[in-house]
Amino acid sequence: MKVLRVLLALFIIAVFALPILFGVIWTVGITNAAVSPRFVSDLPQDIIAEIPGLLDEIFEEARDERQIADPEVRAWFEAADRLGVSPRELLRQAGLQDWLENEVAKSLEEVGDMLRGERRARSIAIDLRPLKDSLRTGALEDYFLDLLANLPPCDDFGTEEWRDFFEFRDSRSRMPACRPDLVMAGEYLERQRWEMLEDMPDEISLFENVRVLPLGISRTVSLLSYALFILPAVLIFVAALIAACTPSGFFKWFGAATLVGGLATLGSGAFIQGATSFAWKFMPYVEAERWTRDLQELILAKTDWIFHRVLSQLFSPVISLAGAVCIIGLVFFVISFAVRSQPRSPRAPRPASKPAESVKSASEPSAPETPAAKSSVEPAKDTEPEQEAKKKPE
Repeated sequence: MKVLRVLLALFIIAVFALPILFGVIWTVGITNAAVSPRFVSDLPQDIIAEIPGLLDEIFEEARDERQIADPEVRAWFEAADRLGVSPRELLRQAGLQDWLENEVAKSLEEVGDMLRGERRARSIAIDLRPLKDSLRTGALEDYFLDLLANLPPCDDFGTEEWRDFFEFRDSRSRMPACRPDLVMAGEYLERQRWEMLEDMPDEISLFENVRVLPLGISRTVSLLSYALFILPAVLIFVAALIAACTPSGFFKWFGAATLVGGLATLGSGAFIQGATSFAWKFMPYVEAERWTRDLQELILAKTDWIFHRVLSQLFSPVISLAGAVCIIGLVFFVISFAVRSQPRSPRAPRPASKPAESVKSASEPSAPETPAAKSSVEPAKDTEPEQEAKKKPE
């Protein structure tokens, strides 16, 4: 019977409890990360603030032949260097930097305040009209035409490549490092700009039909997500009750199952984070047809911190939550050594009752004694002469 109970408990834990606990930890962790103000608001603002500086650093280091050895890529950077306009200055002239630092950053700051509960929940939208107005000026188009004009002349093969690029408008096609027909290039850039403006909406809504939440969106969603732990906790509780015969056994089963579930999630989270970070290093070798490996490695080295911060913000809640589950399981397991580990001994039987005859004889009144019986019991009295003789002195 005990073996069947143990097998049933193991079946419940292995088939239902642990997979559900594993999924709940991942779900709650990713949910907490997705509604975290640090991930949704603070991190994008930090990236926006660093973009101009990153572009300047990439262009500055790309001038070094030790960084970029491919002659075609170097031709593009040398043409950009002749223009004398830094990427930061280009973003400012095109109006992109002003739109990022004001409109986008302001909206993200409001989102962060809403998530923290510091601002009343309301609909927030990022206004794209200033961006569209900046694109209509054609500043980026003029810069790219000037860049093309500073490239060396094309041979027949390069002219054919540019013609295919303009005709098929395939963004995956290779742009040769030579000067194309600038009229054809201008027409192509103008078509691309107006198609982009037509497809671009006037605003992007971040929150719609948001209800007022007194604790803030982030805290409310986090608290509700923790309710998912009820189901695996109940399953482990039932399995521990089935398998254990003592309080010590119950705590051991409950603690061990919880600890195993937490360790499995902790190990998977650390493994996936490490594997993703490792795979990121091979990105320069994936798009070798579009960019050279040297340029991709340079860009990757400058933007590596962005990827790792995003990865950390996503996986840290999962790993922290899995660690907390491990601690809970360990505490229950340790408690099992401090409680009773033996089954309760059966109670001692009550003393047996007196025989019925003795009870009956004690309860019944005794019959009156007869004179004959009384005389036989009482000692005989001395006669008078014997009493007088005892009184005389010897």
